[in-house]
Amino acid sequence: MRTEGTSTTSASFDASAASLNGNARGFPLDYFCIRSLATGKLLDVPTGERTDGQEIILWNEKENSLVESLRSQDADNQVFFVDESGALCSKQFGHALDVEDGVLVLRCRRPITTPYPTRASHALPAFSYDPVSGQILVNFESDPAFPPPVPPKSNFDPAPPPYSPTGFTETGSSTTKQDPAAQAWKQKCYLLTSIPSRKPRTFVDDAADFFATGASFITGPLASLSMPFGLSSTEPDHVGSGPLHKSEEDARVLNERVSLEHVTAGHFDLREDEVLEEERPEEAEIDDDPDVMRRVRVVGYRRQTESPNSRSRDRKRWEILPIRKERRRF
Repeated sequence: MRTEGTSTTSASFDASAASLNGNARGFPLDYFCIRSLATGKLLDVPTGERTDGQEIILWNEKENSLVESLRSQDADNQVFFVDESGALCSKQFGHALDVEDGVLVLRCRRPITTPYPTRASHALPAFSYDPVSGQILVNFESDPAFPPPVPPKSNFDPAPPPYSPTGFTETGSSTTKQDPAAQAWKQKCYLLTSIPSRKPRTFVDDAADFFATGASFITGPLASLSMPFGLSSTEPDHVGSGPLHKSEEDARVLNERVSLEHVTAGHFDLREDEVLEEERPEEAEIDDDPDVMRRVRVVGYRRQTESPNSRSRDRKRWEILPIRKERRRF
């Protein structure tokens, strides 16, 4: 593991072993492109942007040839490699890839600072490719959210133990386990995921919604005319201890499932984008925006289940395109 600046990478990486195995965490040893199976677009560093924290996006393929000598250098912003430390890097800029608030970004080299780790100084994530599933997994050495240290409750309470990426702290000669809620990030599987984009709404879309809403106001009063005498459409269809309406029954079951113990145990620490990814409905998978650019995110999934929606599966699947030194001979 490297120790110069923030170029240290999560998990040890043996460059010699990688050269013998012919791959670096599933990636080719030489240059390669990364294609999204959901969009057909390539991972891309926006041209001319080499600033620290620059967002990595998806863009249309700029060069069709996979032979290095035949490729235009203008397409090098869509070419990547794994360096000797195990970091995933951009060929055009030489900088490594990092994750910042779930966004894939370009990361310049910087010196180690204290306290460590922080947003400004931390080990780079380790990217690995699974050719069977087509997924790109991201492993972190510490919590990627970089939560601040918990202050003592009062002047009489002892200060919390110093943060340790491993989840353990040394207190004298004994080792104590940190708060389980603070270790919830370790239970997630972090995957590189493309994000679908819907086309912008038009005047016709807004007009259709307006007429649909107006129709509901008209049919609402008419529905009350078919109700039995003494009941209105706004009154519940049960009284006292009668059977619950289905929606009320669902709400009661959900209330029982979401208890105070779940919240205090840190089981609901998903960011908004992670909730959307785990519960995204099928209609939200539509990707029809005419804009060329698409975004990618590194999302922590609590459960690795095979989605019945092929679009959802493909958003987590990638194709690695090795750049060859010379043309193939047939």
